[in-house]
Amino acid sequence: MVVEITVLCRTNSDHRRSVAACLVQGVYIVERDRHEKREDSQALASPWWEFFHFKLLRPLVDDADLSIFGAIYEYKPPTSHYNDSIEQSPRYVIAFRGTLTKGDSVSRDFELDVHLIRNGLHRTSRFEIGMQAVRNMVAAVGDSNVWLAGHSLGAAMAMLAGKTMAKTGIFLESFLFNPPFLSAPIERIKDKRVKHGIRIAGSVITAGLALAVKAKNQNQRNVSGDPFAALSAWLPCLFVNPADHICSEYIGYFEHRKKMEEIGAGHIEKLATQHSLGGLLMSAVGKGSEAAEPFHLIPSANLTVNQTPTEDFKNAHGIHRWWRPDLDLHSKLYRCVLNLHVYGFEAAVRKEIQDETDRETGRTKQISSVPIHLGIYSPNVVNLTLIDLPGLTKVAVEGQPDSIVQDIENKVRSYIEKPNCIILAISPANQDLATSDAIKISREIFEIIINRFALIKFVGERTLGVLTKIDLMDKGADAVEILEGRAYRLKFPWIGVVNRSQADINKNVDIIAARRREREYFANTPEYKHLAHKMGSEHLAKVLSKHLETIIRSKIPGIQSLSNKTIAELEAELSRLGKPIAADVGGKLYTIMEICRLFYQIYKEHLDGVRPGGDKIYYVFDNQLPAALKRLQFYKQLSMENIRKLITEVDGYQPHLIAPEQGYHCLIESSLVTIRGSAEAAVDRYEYNNVHSILKDLVHKAISETLELKQYPALRVEVGNAAIESLERMREKSKKATLQLVDMECSYLTVDFLRKRPQNVGKGGNPSHSIFDRYNDTYLRRIGTTVLSYVNLVCASLCNSIPKSVVYCQVREAKRSLLDHFFTELGKLEQKRLSSLLNEDPAIMERRSALAKRLELYRSAQAEIDTVTWSK
Repeated sequence: MVVEITVLCRTNSDHRRSVAACLVQGVYIVERDRHEKREDSQALASPWWEFFHFKLLRPLVDDADLSIFGAIYEYKPPTSHYNDSIEQSPRYVIAFRGTLTKGDSVSRDFELDVHLIRNGLHRTSRFEIGMQAVRNMVAAVGDSNVWLAGHSLGAAMAMLAGKTMAKTGIFLESFLFNPPFLSAPIERIKDKRVKHGIRIAGSVITAGLALAVKAKNQNQRNVSGDPFAALSAWLPCLFVNPADHICSEYIGYFEHRKKMEEIGAGHIEKLATQHSLGGLLMSAVGKGSEAAEPFHLIPSANLTVNQTPTEDFKNAHGIHRWWRPDLDLHSKLYRCVLNLHVYGFEAAVRKEIQDETDRETGRTKQISSVPIHLGIYSPNVVNLTLIDLPGLTKVAVEGQPDSIVQDIENKVRSYIEKPNCIILAISPANQDLATSDAIKISREIFEIIINRFALIKFVGERTLGVLTKIDLMDKGADAVEILEGRAYRLKFPWIGVVNRSQADINKNVDIIAARRREREYFANTPEYKHLAHKMGSEHLAKVLSKHLETIIRSKIPGIQSLSNKTIAELEAELSRLGKPIAADVGGKLYTIMEICRLFYQIYKEHLDGVRPGGDKIYYVFDNQLPAALKRLQFYKQLSMENIRKLITEVDGYQPHLIAPEQGYHCLIESSLVTIRGSAEAAVDRYEYNNVHSILKDLVHKAISETLELKQYPALRVEVGNAAIESLERMREKSKKATLQLVDMECSYLTVDFLRKRPQNVGKGGNPSHSIFDRYNDTYLRRIGTTVLSYVNLVCASLCNSIPKSVVYCQVREAKRSLLDHFFTELGKLEQKRLSSLLNEDPAIMERRSALAKRLELYRSAQAEIDTVTWSK
């Protein structure tokens, strides 16, 4: 079904998508269980959530028809993974199903579909029940512990619930599969120019109507009161399929907005994005109260498009398209940045930082090690992390612990000791530089690293001195000596800056005006006029940029070396994992045959001595078989009593005249029969010390050493079973041939051997004596000795012939035709069966996909690095 996930990871997008989709599927199956009255052990729904360690907390029931339309799941990870898992996963997931086409809930579902089309889903009792469940859960456990998920109609409900919560400042992580987009199916138009033209015309008309309606109503909203602006920070995960016309318009919706920005019409599209044409028309004719905000219009989203080929619309719209591990997915983040006024933006950011600090420290003057992340996006800057640390202090003020001084210093040290950190040693010009905490701590770090690593220029090359509050120095005093490097020399010249005062901040003096006043100050102040071109925040930014570029260029050789090494490692691992499976029957057959050939080659190498294992067969022939034959006991067959008994019985009423020929036959045959057991043991009797078990063991070894078979578990099992079945057939043939060798010796005696033995006629006694007097012990002992010599001769012969038979029937055949029967049956298999043989281990598929993505990223990074290296 999906990759086994023992710990649900919040940072793994495949895990989140698969789990969310399966939990939504669980709601579908719960409703089907209810409809078909499946309960307890007969119910089919529970595996869909228990597989991921979730528990069904309670279902959500529609008050109109008592159908189950949603469920609240609680995450219950195993005890062994609880600490790690619970921090990285949602505690609760609220999932909503889509429309069912069978069962007693069909009419209710279609009724809600009509409400959805008429933009009235928010007025239905089903949505109110679901919305109340979301509110209650968030109030009970917090917004960070709750996920929303839905499919089709359920995705619309989840989206509407997420938008409602986002307008109150609560942003729930949401997974919306095939969410409906109520619009004309423009995305199905094949001609891109026509499609783009229609969208541009629609945007212009929508934006114009929006302005007209606002002017008519004289109700122009400010940004802070705009619900669309409040939604811009919410990033639901949308999963759409181009072949599904119900949701495919989201692709064009976001792409068109991006293209409008590229052609300079972004302001038109941003206005059009916030309204639907139908709603504006209703407002224009005086029915604005009836036209609710369209649920499908959202400013931001993480859009995932499933490019995996589908047979038809029904298949493309199914929830099952989202938990498979072999999907061709393309994700893109779309963020809507509204035109906020700089003062409002700055005030909002400042307020958010203050509020976040208060939430963490409880409105005290304490500090927290938990960072506040502020992401600022721009197409004109490199990726850079700017860390604003708390200011160094001398004493603790009221509300701060006594350790605050050391805590802040330790925090600062933990950052500036890092080799990739550029240090801005900021000191106020109206204080003695000798008391500067920034210079002091930079110098201490400098000396520590010199003593530890003997890198004299390590810290000096990443420390820049910045002098502030130059305009606040006492009359008659200036900072020329510091700025010229005469008071305290650094590797880089000191840079003076004039920042906004608190009064300027309170008056909302913008940055542009502040920078202009700074330039004028240095240009018009006699003491600093000669340094004006090297002073100011703009010059500091240029110096930092140049310094950063220099550092990056110095690191490029090492980065290139690491990149090349990583690319080689990724390519080697991808090669080891093998290529993806071919789609056609011929390609599948070729893949299977090639893998079998590799296995066959390794197996033969074991038998031929290239790899270890084949020598064990020789040990059976050279040691085990002769030893077994030597251990045979012939005392019972060749005892005096048994010899007398057999010879007397075969002579009958007429005693033999010269030699007991029939007696010899019986004695030799009864002795040779005992050899059958040892001969059979060489083939397969003992569990580990026989040729058959050795050949089976070599099959298992060859399978484990064939890396390509690890990629396909089903094929590995089939090849192993086919090889063992072939060995079983060869064993029976070999056993039969080996026993026939013994039977041949029993059926025909070598008379020349017996003729050459001395017979000593008449030494057995006087013929006139009774028959019993003729069989004295000396005579019988001589017969026994003759028989034993002949049996030993046969054993020596079998020691040579049995190995030949075994090798011919088993070893030789194993090398020649081990998988012949499997190949014959393989050609008769249908494509579906062939595909099942090449079903990879999901972990390997996921690993290959991850490696391919990493390799693509590293190659892209390498190309970028090469561009920088060759640029001037």
